[in-house]
Amino acid sequence: MGVGRRGEARRTEFVAAALRDGGAEIDLLIVDYAMPEMTGTDLIDEARRRRPGLKALLITGHADRLRDGGGDAPLLPKPFRPAELAERIADLLPLSIYGL
Repeated sequence: MGVGRRGEARRTEFVAAALRDGGAEIDLLIVDYAMPEMTGTDLIDEARRRRPGLKALLITGHADRLRDGGGDAPLLPKPFRPAELAERIADLLPLSIYGL
């Protein structure tokens, strides 16, 4: 199974727009902790307020410095191998959501 993406958002305003009612279907939100407008955990919290139960994965190169511990989202420290990312995604998204 390959790891792919159907869409991506590089700025938080695009993520917020995608999360609005009627926005894009999102199976998993993957965010970096360090972002210019807010932290990744802040973005995950906001996303889950709009879409309760949204699955999320937080990535960071500074896991040892996280003030909020990453919240309840699983943490993937950088650097990581593509196989590690694929494994985390597989853990969070059971194949059954894709009818497999």
